[in-house]
Amino acid sequence: MHFKHHILAALALALVCGSGYSAPSRTNDVRITTLALYDGGTLWGGQELFILTNGICFTRVIRPPKADQSGMQERRCKITLEASDLQALRELLDKHHFLTMTVKDRTGIPDETRTTIHVRLSSGKSRDVSKWTSDPHADFDPIYRHLLGLVERTQKTQPVYEGQSVYRWKPEGFE
Repeated sequence: MHFKHHILAALALALVCGSGYSAPSRTNDVRITTLALYDGGTLWGGQELFILTNGICFTRVIRPPKADQSGMQERRCKITLEASDLQALRELLDKHHFLTMTVKDRTGIPDETRTTIHVRLSSGKSRDVSKWTSDPHADFDPIYRHLLGLVERTQKTQPVYEGQSVYRWKPEGFE
């Protein structure tokens, strides 16, 4: 009789695991050591966001040159996020299961952009999730929109650098 219960339990577990269910992911309120958004690219322009453990947030908006310029141009800005901003970000990552999120991969089409979100927690957990910008995703998209809001908010401040784009620039202390 006990054997039947074990088999039924195993079948139920297999059904749950095979049904696309993913275990909830939690940051468990640990600090975000680094977070990055890579949106677009250096060929046609794009935007990047970097958040460090101390709440310093850098953004870069990269654009093609104007008629009187040569090479890609960038506008880099910096703000300090409040503890409440970082808490809201952790809650958003938890709500949308960032640490266990799966995104269907496919081959890109010419000139299509791919967005990547990178998160490293003080617990040592690290995760990169990428998605083609034109593919909707119920969990990725709210996080992406939130990060775009931070880019917009930061870009409204006085730039710390404006000029020729620095290839693969990252703030000091960013892994």
